[in-house]
Amino acid sequence: MPRVILSSKLSQTDSIFLQPWIEGLLRESLQKKTYLPGNQQREVPSLNEADLRAPQCSPKVLTNHCHFTKVTKFFKINNYAISASIRDSRFQLLVEFTPKCVSNFERRHHRRLTSETLNCLLVIGDAAIIYKSRDQITTQFGNIDFIISKNVSPLVPILQINQASLFDGDQVQHLRSFPFVYSTL
Repeated sequence: MPRVILSSKLSQTDSIFLQPWIEGLLRESLQKKTYLPGNQQREVPSLNEADLRAPQCSPKVLTNHCHFTKVTKFFKINNYAISASIRDSRFQLLVEFTPKCVSNFERRHHRRLTSETLNCLLVIGDAAIIYKSRDQITTQFGNIDFIISKNVSPLVPILQINQASLFDGDQVQHLRSFPFVYSTL
């Protein structure tokens, strides 16, 4: 009998909730020309307080894969805004957690957003793609030329997150590294 390999077994993932959504979100944003002033819109839908308190029981969270992400690195904290990178099952993206998001997360979970949340599964909501110049990115994230050097655009898209909640506290780190999405745009 021939050996059958299921398509779900071709690529290993560290969580069934992590799906590829970052690249599609950025491509859609570029097509809508959200980099133009006054053209920005919410890319990840907002969640109500019940969804954030118990995301495991929320159909709104569980049916939309763009709510799930993992933090891969924290870069800087400036005026309570946290600059970091997140990933889905394929790519990484630079993000900014707003001060409101950080404050609400810390009140809800009684811990710092930067404390033992690296590689934990987070639920995000109310997020929009904003575009910043390379100088602004360097100021906010530090020297990350290795990330955006392949990007030909003078503006770099980052995700500004206004809601975040802990979904799974296990700090499972995948063995392979994930490239930044900027090299594919």
